[in-house]
Amino acid sequence: MRTKYQDYTVLIVAAGCSRRMKKFKPLLPLGEGCILQSTIESFQRAGLKNIIVVVGYKRHEVIPLLKTLGVRYAINRDYDETDMLESIRLGLKEVKAGTSGILFCPGDVPLILPETIKSVIEAYEKQEAKILIPVCCGKQGHPPVFSPEVIGEILSYKGDEGLRGVIGEYEKRHEVSCLEVEDEEVLQDTDLPEDYERLLRAYEQRRKGEIL
Repeated sequence: MRTKYQDYTVLIVAAGCSRRMKKFKPLLPLGEGCILQSTIESFQRAGLKNIIVVVGYKRHEVIPLLKTLGVRYAINRDYDETDMLESIRLGLKEVKAGTSGILFCPGDVPLILPETIKSVIEAYEKQEAKILIPVCCGKQGHPPVFSPEVIGEILSYKGDEGLRGVIGEYEKRHEVSCLEVEDEEVLQDTDLPEDYERLLRAYEQRRKGEIL
């Protein structure tokens, strides 16, 4: 059965060692699952089925989860020596031809509302910019949507600013649009123990409000 967003690809990066967290954050408990599971399911609930997760550290623990959730994966075997951009590049090599756009998200941003994801895609479809980024409280968040035309530039980028550097090049060309959203979770990653504590509180609030 064809879904509305079938032609879009989601690329989730979960390859790093979580040094600042001191524990492997993708598999930290959240609700009935874990952080990475919640991140993936946010996109699945929005109707996105073509999901690629880049794994590295503890991949032998993560891959069984991904198989259970029915998502594809790419492996960054040099996760301890490379940055997020390299993981993104490895994931992009798995993107199938004909994709309408690529949504990027770290694996530790698990509470973005499915309705927010849908609104980002719908806004992207209405404008001609190559990149669309959700913005909340004046700050850029996740998941940005990239035109497939940007893939080549990401793969060939030589600067030291990662994906932010690629976005900067498109901003200079006035080919980046922003969408104001009310969902503050687009800004909330989970790098530190106090971030995880905040996440657990936010999840509980969502659960009580039945917004999940």
